[in-house]
Amino acid sequence: MKNLKRLKKAYEMVSEADLYFGRARQTRNYTYWRYASEFMGVGVALSKDDTYKKIHKTYWCNGILSNGKN
Repeated sequence: MKNLKRLKKAYEMVSEADLYFGRARQTRNYTYWRYASEFMGVGVALSKDDTYKKIHKTYWCNGILSNGKN
């Protein structure tokens, strides 16, 4: 039941973002995109009550950073 509440809250945030994207497109006032991005990113992230327990370590590949030069 708890997961369904979080999922509902996340979908509400995405729905709110969609409204702002529609307003931006309709009025050509693209400052609405700022609000839409906030609802889409931060709003969905905050709909989760707890944090992830698993942590994954990220490794950078030295080959990508040196552009193939040795």
